[in-house]
Amino acid sequence: MYDYMADGDPGFIESNYVNGTFIDSEINIMVMAEASGEVVFGMYFDLVTEEVLRLPGGLVDLIADNSLVNTSGFLVLDDLILMYSSRHILTSVDEGPSRGSHLMTKVLDDEFAVKFSGLTQNDVQLMVSDEPQEAGLVIKTNTGDIIIASKLIEDVTGTNLLSVLLRYDRSAFSKGIDNLWGLLIYLGAFGIVFIFLAHYLTDRLVLSRLSALSDNLEEMVENTDLSMRLPPEGTDEIGLVSSNVNKLLGSLEEARKKELSQRDLTEEIRKNHYSDLIDSVKNISDLLNYEIVRPLNSLRNVAFVLREEDNLQLAQIIESSLKNADKSLYELSNLTFMGELRRTVTDVNEIIGAAVHHTLMPNNITVNVESSNEFIVQQLDASKMTRVYENIIKNAVESMPGGGVLSINVVSSENEISVSINDTGRGMSEEELGDLFQPFYTNKENAIGFGLVYARQVVEAHSGSITISSEKGKGTSVTVTIPRISSHE
Repeated sequence: MYDYMADGDPGFIESNYVNGTFIDSEINIMVMAEASGEVVFGMYFDLVTEEVLRLPGGLVDLIADNSLVNTSGFLVLDDLILMYSSRHILTSVDEGPSRGSHLMTKVLDDEFAVKFSGLTQNDVQLMVSDEPQEAGLVIKTNTGDIIIASKLIEDVTGTNLLSVLLRYDRSAFSKGIDNLWGLLIYLGAFGIVFIFLAHYLTDRLVLSRLSALSDNLEEMVENTDLSMRLPPEGTDEIGLVSSNVNKLLGSLEEARKKELSQRDLTEEIRKNHYSDLIDSVKNISDLLNYEIVRPLNSLRNVAFVLREEDNLQLAQIIESSLKNADKSLYELSNLTFMGELRRTVTDVNEIIGAAVHHTLMPNNITVNVESSNEFIVQQLDASKMTRVYENIIKNAVESMPGGGVLSINVVSSENEISVSINDTGRGMSEEELGDLFQPFYTNKENAIGFGLVYARQVVEAHSGSITISSEKGKGTSVTVTIPRISSHE
């Protein structure tokens, strides 16, 4: 959004401000305006008819006067009741200078009142009034079973009054209380005797022993210690349960030891093999750079002399080849030398947007980007993660030479952020999937075969994971999952 206010790229609007954005967020109006108050982009979407309407004139006037910048609240315009929020348009790390303001508005219409009434199980009405009324929460009428209350809210202009009216019916509640008392009295005499006898017998014969068994099991769960065992409980059903649980714990303990031993051995072999392979690739990359730089410089001198002799065609051929060679050396160097992470507070949505923007996208490919939140902030190495997503998106685009759909879904939860990139391309077999993360493996011409290796290095350096699933002839799905960390970690 910050870049859009500077370059006005229409692709940003086409990718982010589609009908689905308004429907998913249940927002009616979105406006971007410059600091002068001039509206750069504005869209009013009717969630009921799914039609695009003209922006309310009064709203445009308030935006032009900068009356709504960096504020939130209610606004009454003619027959519309609006709930809005506005903020400055800053960079992904909330740095300026501000390039204007972004305003989002929800229309509080009759449908909203009906929906809100359903959620609260009460009759809720929204009314506009220009007559003086008592401020605060007011109980206007109390007629026994019906309670009517109202709350007066002043809109942002200070000239209109919004009244929230609530009607609460207590009749059903009162009848339920009466019936409940009758039932309790009827069951009381019979229940007291029965409960007393049942409690005595169950506590004596079952509950005390089950309580001890439960406490022992809870201690095992808390300690996650499979070597613990339950004490013997006799030969009845409870004793049989204890014995079977002990047998199960013994089997689990043995299986767990074998699993951990095998996992450690496998991981050690993989890391050693992978580390040695990466080191070898780095050495090859350094050697290539050292041995090829001088011949390339000599060729640059040859091209310069040819230009001096007006042999432009041959000079251009040599210079074009040199450019391709430099690009290949640069990419190989970047992919084999990851370096240290430089984490900054970054909006993941902006990283995805930048990766899509930097990828050459054919006209026959449709791009759909969806996010669970408008802003998903995380501490990441933005440059490296952008390159990771560029590599994945580029692979997806190249797998659809005849066109298709590229879908990107960003999901944020309390513990992690997941980005899924799906294509409808030719897909891969199980054998191809098994070789994807091997250095120099590629089925494309003029490719190094190190893009996914680099992606895996960067993602794992962020303590994350990258998984790939594919079906031949149907497409591929790549999911990158990064755990959340707090800003002070």
